[in-house]
Amino acid sequence: MDNQRIRLTKRLLKEALIYCLNEKRIEDITIKELTARAGINRSTFYLHYANQQALLKELEQDFINELINHFTNITTSYTTIEVIQELLQYIRVNKDTTKVLLCKNENIEFQKNILAIVFSSFKEKISFKLEPTLAEYVYHYLLMGSYAVITTWVENDFNVGIKEISELIFDISESARENF
Repeated sequence: MDNQRIRLTKRLLKEALIYCLNEKRIEDITIKELTARAGINRSTFYLHYANQQALLKELEQDFINELINHFTNITTSYTTIEVIQELLQYIRVNKDTTKVLLCKNENIEFQKNILAIVFSSFKEKISFKLEPTLAEYVYHYLLMGSYAVITTWVENDFNVGIKEISELIFDISESARENF
């Protein structure tokens, strides 16, 4: 179990990484930059991480764990649009991390994991009149379209309200459900 000092050090390093990822790709970020930004020394960094990629991997895993926890706390009594609004609220509250991980991160596996988590939550709430194989294609189409809407929203600094974006995603999904 991490003590408070270790948690603080890791948080500072993750904040430094998020800051640097706004400017550069992970491959171009040095340990020196990270530690200077975090206000710690290099040896402290290496006590916790082998390299920048290990730090990024932990940041990604933290985000995934928090997202799973967030979805777990959403009750089954929520409507589909309420689930979408909860997801968008989570994204906006965690905007710095979300922007880096969803919009600037080149790790396709991470994005697939995020989509799988969201996909499993929505799959339970949307049904189609199609055979299961074809329905799977429609689910993925809607998921990727929703992902594109959300990342555009994040990249545009949340220039549209949560209500409007959630209604847009919901209406597109409903239209597909009604047609298929």
